[in-house]
Amino acid sequence: WEKELLSKISLTFNEENDYLSACQSLCSTIGEFGQFDWVELWTLNIDRSLIQHVSHYLKNPDDLVFYEISKELIQYEKGQGLPGCVWESKKQLFWDANKIKNDFIRWEAAIHIDLNAVLGIPIFNEGEIIGVLIIGIKRQEETFNEYANLFSQFHNFIGGEIARKQLEDSLLHLHESIPDVVCVADFQGRCLKMNRTGRDFFGYSQEELLDLHFEEFVFSTDQEDSAKEIAKLTRGQSTFSFEKRYVQKNSENNWLSWTCKPILKERLIYATARNITQEKKLRELRKVTTEMARIGSWEVDLINNKLFWSEMVHQLHETDHTTYEPALEEGINFYREDFREMVAKVVNDCIQNDR
Repeated sequence: WEKELLSKISLTFNEENDYLSACQSLCSTIGEFGQFDWVELWTLNIDRSLIQHVSHYLKNPDDLVFYEISKELIQYEKGQGLPGCVWESKKQLFWDANKIKNDFIRWEAAIHIDLNAVLGIPIFNEGEIIGVLIIGIKRQEETFNEYANLFSQFHNFIGGEIARKQLEDSLLHLHESIPDVVCVADFQGRCLKMNRTGRDFFGYSQEELLDLHFEEFVFSTDQEDSAKEIAKLTRGQSTFSFEKRYVQKNSENNWLSWTCKPILKERLIYATARNITQEKKLRELRKVTTEMARIGSWEVDLINNKLFWSEMVHQLHETDHTTYEPALEEGINFYREDFREMVAKVVNDCIQNDR
């Protein structure tokens, strides 16, 4: 019995895509396995202040009236109701018909569907209680005797499966809510998984993306550079701020800035990308404006004592922006001699006063 049930539970959590579906299947699996009339799963909320109803199984569909009668009782504090009492005691609790009538908060609903006995089972993960499984039967309470020991032996197994699925679900929600493109691709350039932001950006469903290669999205004039970057990734080199244009399903062209990390053993590329289309437009506008006004800009690298000039500054000083990197003192020497002392004073003031 034990191996059969463990196998079914493990299969349930591996087959179901989301946490709630897995919990529903867990209740059904246990209910059908033991021919139980009623099974519920309760888990602690994120701040562990309440225990909440997650899913249930009813052998007889007509017994759904139970939840119509008790529809407002979906969460308890520690020590409240059978779920709260099991949470507090961290032990299995068995309540017979008399106990149900006297202490079961949802006793009216329980009597309405003829429950004769209920068993509360604590669920643990890494020594901490994370939930409670409630099982109810209409037949003689002796039925529980053959299952009580079985459930006490694998409450850690169920807890581990639930905790793993909760983590998967949380990561999925985080993955889907991140405002940047997040994706996983293989070394052949196929997109294996992409979050909602990415799917919305490109305009394709996850199923459509599986049939496409990244090179199909890259703007024609950027394909050579993109191919070189992917080649680097397949050799294990990470990519930072790789900016290229991409063609969307609606034929629009927009810019993405990529950060990618390859995992050679898995032959996979984990990547994030930021939509920088507006930023690129502003950069271009700024460039045009500065060229028209002939205004340049520069910044100082204090650690390496280097100066970074904009292209306009290089034009003004008639230097090559691709090869010439002046040191700070050299940069100041490009100013007219009678201005050098003033420029040096301003630069020093900025350094000293952080402004």
